[in-house]
Amino acid sequence: MSVNITSRTAQPVSIGDIDFYCESMKASAVNVFYEQPTVSGDTVISNEYRKASKLIFSGRAYIDSQFRILANLNNMMKSSQSFSVTYMGIIIDGCRLQSFTFDDKGLDYAEISVTLITYQDMEEEE
Repeated sequence: MSVNITSRTAQPVSIGDIDFYCESMKASAVNVFYEQPTVSGDTVISNEYRKASKLIFSGRAYIDSQFRILANLNNMMKSSQSFSVTYMGIIIDGCRLQSFTFDDKGLDYAEISVTLITYQDMEEEE
């Protein structure tokens, strides 16, 4: 029996004007349902809506660009404009920055985590 061990290298991600190497990505989405009782005692769904999708990108920015990225992330937090994200051949429009962390430990890179929200659908890059 043989076992193949594979690993994936960090993938570049573009968030607005910011580029860094993403080591992990997490996406989540939720639908909200409103339930109401009927006269016979049953329950029916009377309405539903989709909440914004949440996207979390974690990775690193190398020393030549890390402080420019910190300044850009800070400016994006203050802005009400939406932007696009490109990751592994997928484009996500209408993103807004919900939060970020930037951790410079004195190495050649800084660790970054960016949390975005969007109501837009994800599409493949052409």
